[in-house]
Amino acid sequence: MKNVKKILAVVLSLMTAAYNAALPVNAAQNENSPSPEKTSEVQTETVHDVDDTTRILETGDCGIRGDNVQYELHLSGNLYIFGNGIMNNFDNGSGENVSPFWNNWRIKNVIIESGVNDIGENVFDLCLNLKNVEIANTVRSIEPYAFIHCEGLENIKLSENLEYIGFSAFFDCINLVGIDFPDSLQSIGDHAFDNCMALTNVVIPDSVNDLGYAAFYYCSSLEKMKLSSNITKLQTWVFANCEKLNNVIIPDSVTTIEYGAFEGCVGLERVEISVSVTQIEDLAFSSYVRDVYYTGSEEEWNAINCEEYNLYGDDTVIHYNSHLIEYGDVNGDAVISAKDSMQAQRYAIKLEELTPGQIKAADVDNDGKVTSKDALYILRCSINLAVLPIEN
Repeated sequence: MKNVKKILAVVLSLMTAAYNAALPVNAAQNENSPSPEKTSEVQTETVHDVDDTTRILETGDCGIRGDNVQYELHLSGNLYIFGNGIMNNFDNGSGENVSPFWNNWRIKNVIIESGVNDIGENVFDLCLNLKNVEIANTVRSIEPYAFIHCEGLENIKLSENLEYIGFSAFFDCINLVGIDFPDSLQSIGDHAFDNCMALTNVVIPDSVNDLGYAAFYYCSSLEKMKLSSNITKLQTWVFANCEKLNNVIIPDSVTTIEYGAFEGCVGLERVEISVSVTQIEDLAFSSYVRDVYYTGSEEEWNAINCEEYNLYGDDTVIHYNSHLIEYGDVNGDAVISAKDSMQAQRYAIKLEELTPGQIKAADVDNDGKVTSKDALYILRCSINLAVLPIEN
């Protein structure tokens, strides 16, 4: 009799455990989950090949034609987007056509698989716990508001064939530390990275010919940036309130610097302006600029259409026929690293040629030549053990 009771107790325990294990599937469908009519039944096996073996919490469609693009959300927090073609565009949280992922706290990682061609409007709006995004190389566009208010987003791997980043696509991604733009990128929309307060370094590839209004507004941690050599104007507030930005080199493709482009950049001390610039609008810069390096003559500078309060304060010095030297940044990627040190060393031992501008950047002790000592100084600077240029 005692053995029978033990067996019954074990059976009852197993049934209770099985019942409890099933609860999260239903619990996952909170008020922000897609309606049952738009979501397929929860499956026990994935419909595509992934390494994630955790249980599927939700599945459904998010394509422009419905099931041409589908998704699976796993218990791990991984959201897989797969299929072929274009994702649907969604309304923000107050609209009728709300994304199935809107304000979904379960999503931690998004993996957009090969075959998907774009990322729809508002699709990940308010995914506050989203930290990592990986985008397949078939994706060519990120539509407006795609990742707006993803405050926890830290890392994103973009498609190598991405061409377009839309309006406010990453607005308010306050923990996004860095982003590597591919050489295929052509357009960065208005407010695209507005209020991305953790960004420290931005390199805009030469493929970009359209850099939008307020694209990097209030990126308050941004220290270094390199502009595309194919943009013709710096639009209003494009880098406004980037308080830690120290040096700016404006490429010779630019003809116009619009109103407030660098307004509020209180740390900006040195600016290089090309002779190609014909107009500098009101409040384009704050009054904190210490040195302006102008690549043309004083006569050409005086011919520029400069509006009031546009560039400099009482103590600003204008250097005519001059270039701003970014000491240590030999390869021109806006970051001083071991790569720059290696390039300087290879030049010093005659294994590599450098341009005149690169030679000036590598000569960090200003002795008129590039030696192994310069390479060592650059390496020390890359690990915060030295400040460039070296004072002799």
